Amino acid sequence: MSFSVAVLKDQHSTEFSVMPIELIAPLDKKRARILSGKVKSANAEQAIEITDTVIKIQSDYICIGRLLRIGTRGDYGRIDHSLGQAWRTSLPGS
Repeated sequence: MSFSVAVLKDQHSTEFSVMPIELIAPLDKKRARILSGKVKSANAEQAIEITDTVIKIQSDYICIGRLLRIGTRGDYGRIDHSLGQAWRTSLPGS
């Protein structure tokens, strides 16, 4: 499972909005789903809202904590994750 989490800071408070989505790659010739650079460049992946409460709570905690820990001063960021792999953070200008 691969997912991306967008984090937006509210302009009028210190609150954040966290929006996790699952990224689903199309089946390849071997009937495997691989979210490769080619799939991402072609924008061929499907994005689906994550409704699993446990994943949503974990992504809120991990993503907001990570953005605060690295000291970002921006008002948005994106964190990508594949189960079994490290989290990758994308910030404005990076």
